[in-house]
Amino acid sequence: LGVGTTANVGDNAGEMGDSLRAVDFGAGRSAVSLAVGGSHTCALLTGGKVACWGFNEDGQLGTGDNEDASTPKIVDLGAGGTAIAVVAGSLHTCALLATGPVLCWGYNGEGRLGIGSTDNVNTPQSVSVGAGRFVSALAAGGHHTCALLHAGSVLCWGQNMLGQLGAGHGEDVGGLPGQMGDRLKTVDLGAGDCPEHSAPGDLDRCTCFQGFWEGESSCNACAPGSFGAEPGASSCTACAAGTFNSETGSTLCTGCAAGTYGAAQGANSSAGCLPCSRGSFSSEGQSVCSPCEIGTYAADPGQSICDFCAPGAYGGAAGVSTCSECSAGSFSSSPGRLRCDACTMGTYGSSAGQSRCSACPAGTFGAANGSTSPDSCAACAAGSFSPAGVCVCVCVSVCLCVCVCVKP
Repeated sequence: LGVGTTANVGDNAGEMGDSLRAVDFGAGRSAVSLAVGGSHTCALLTGGKVACWGFNEDGQLGTGDNEDASTPKIVDLGAGGTAIAVVAGSLHTCALLATGPVLCWGYNGEGRLGIGSTDNVNTPQSVSVGAGRFVSALAAGGHHTCALLHAGSVLCWGQNMLGQLGAGHGEDVGGLPGQMGDRLKTVDLGAGDCPEHSAPGDLDRCTCFQGFWEGESSCNACAPGSFGAEPGASSCTACAAGTFNSETGSTLCTGCAAGTYGAAQGANSSAGCLPCSRGSFSSEGQSVCSPCEIGTYAADPGQSICDFCAPGAYGGAAGVSTCSECSAGSFSSSPGRLRCDACTMGTYGSSAGQSRCSACPAGTFGAANGSTSPDSCAACAAGSFSPAGVCVCVCVSVCLCVCVCVKP
């Protein structure tokens, strides 16, 4: 149930309604859709992440181990992996990525994962559906999986003892080398009246799939640098500044990597994402880079964060690539300082870049702030003395003198 316990819920009075606990996906995360397997559950989250929990003996949670989980665990979909759909069979799980690939994991009896073997896997594995085929939706049965293609055709793999693959025979598909990819045959759905990449929609009108735009008599794939988020669109939308895509028929664009920016709309490759200049930074998907804040710097181009100025230095302006050393007679004791402080009376700083000032020796005193040399520490007059680091001497005559400074 994903709430941190293994107790049943719903079989006793008072467990439902306001008493029913919500699954916690973490700060800023919420579920878009759910997929329920035999004894595990997965959720598609905002931002395209997938989280799974429950029984995991066969790796159906996709977390890289076979430990059961009573709370949601994020599935690693690979670099830049953004899911738009997730489905679950009895003991396996599959996800459709925004860029088109299908990933499956878990129990692999009868080849239900479609990876050319029957070995169970506990991390997402890529499924080959063949060149030029673009998947727009997934569905999972207990022991098999099917994909709807942009062209409106259907592919299925896995257990077929009852003919559930629609292949015209009773043999399992997907568990042997050479059964997937271009050799995977589409299900014969009979003759249709809609053009390729479309299906009947409202009022029996043919509607182009996501990633395509409607021409006069055909559905046309969105070009690289654009996307089609909704079915039935009359045009594609250019990728916003800070994003790109290099594939035809895409349903969304990919954000420029952190440390880069994309200033132009309609970028059709990551080459449109340029590194931030020195003194600036960016997070993922930005159209401009932001200057480093005062007290920080970026020494190299392409930084995703700025570094704090070290002790002994300061950053007095925004957007700098280096920090300035504190001048002699001043110091900064902590990182990220906006300015340096003058050495106090009774101390001195003889060189630049100091994180602390030196105390005047015992028997001397320093009467001014910002001293740069031990020569500024004058000897106490006869009849007086000082401990190290004070700015005036203590008299021992009839008149008692009180020190107004303390050791630094």
